[in-house]
Amino acid sequence: MLKIIFENPWVSLASVFGVFTCYLLLNSYRERIHIQRLGSLPPRAPFYLPFGLDIAFRGLYTTYKHEDLNLWTWLFSHSPNKSSPTVETYIGRQRFIFTADPENIKAILATQFQDYGKGKSFHEDWKHFLGDGIFNSDHENWHASRQLIRPQFVKERMRDLDIFEKHVQSVIVRLGGQGQEVDVAALFYRYTLDGATDYLLGQSVDSQDNPQTDFAESFNEVQRFQSQVARVGPLNVLLPRNSFWRALKRINTFVEPYVEQALRMNLQDLKQLSNQSFLQAVAATGTRDRKVIRDQCVNILLAGRDTTAGTLSFLFMELSKHPEMMAKLRKEILEKVGNFKRPSYEDLKSMPYLKNVMNEVLRLYPSVPFNVSLQREDLSSSQS
Repeated sequence: MLKIIFENPWVSLASVFGVFTCYLLLNSYRERIHIQRLGSLPPRAPFYLPFGLDIAFRGLYTTYKHEDLNLWTWLFSHSPNKSSPTVETYIGRQRFIFTADPENIKAILATQFQDYGKGKSFHEDWKHFLGDGIFNSDHENWHASRQLIRPQFVKERMRDLDIFEKHVQSVIVRLGGQGQEVDVAALFYRYTLDGATDYLLGQSVDSQDNPQTDFAESFNEVQRFQSQVARVGPLNVLLPRNSFWRALKRINTFVEPYVEQALRMNLQDLKQLSNQSFLQAVAATGTRDRKVIRDQCVNILLAGRDTTAGTLSFLFMELSKHPEMMAKLRKEILEKVGNFKRPSYEDLKSMPYLKNVMNEVLRLYPSVPFNVSLQREDLSSSQS
């Protein structure tokens, strides 16, 4: 029998394929039995091509068309409990559980936070862009990142709004006023990129004045690629990466001189700077590792840019639909700040209607509508 296998490559190939198939089926069966012992399985969103290729293609297509909501709607249509939608599917050999159940999300992000993390596969998929920053770390590395950047977001540092005010004024002159149509979403994404780079690095990329800056385009390209990676799971090895590598190189080329500049400064001089950038403040903690500083800056830039720009876009959309709320909000602003005064931190804290409006926008349009976590006990293999 062994002689026949080795002499006939087709028989050999069929034998290997058969053994591999049996292994996958057995492994899948054992996994299902283990899950059933813990509780019931969630309903499954069907896939019809091997390795869930049709699910992966659907994810890529909706991302390309900016129609991610259609993907979630289709997935959750297979959940019998519409008030607690939860479904599972497979891409490659990886099991994915999609849930919009408030109690599940509360458990993952709050009450059972220690039981979940990003895991090895997520870290590997994002490491070239986010490195070992706070949004790509687990366990001790996550805690170390949190301790490193937490002092940069205390109330005292947020009192100085001059950086953001400068870029707000640049936005205002571009909002029209003569009845013309304005793409406020694109405008807000450039505004938040300018404000974030100014705050983090000490110098803005000025994308409002020059929308086609290399950094802005590169940042968009890297995010586009990473969003595709998130949609296809382990099949992302099939995605072309040339444009990603070029864009990532331009991002690093832009950021690295600021890191070097901070590290060349004396530690005592860094601590005494009256208007520290985020990068300088991190370096002032005594951290001399270039990669650590670079990674934390890029992580915060990613978080600060998209969340703020998206929230502002939805805010303006809702205010345009509700002129009575716009009038009430404007009345409060005029009473607290007036037409020309630059708002202070205390002014912002004293406007309850503004706070309520922002909270309602965030409730309707969460800043992070989609996130990924892995169970802590199985961080290297199962995804949920």
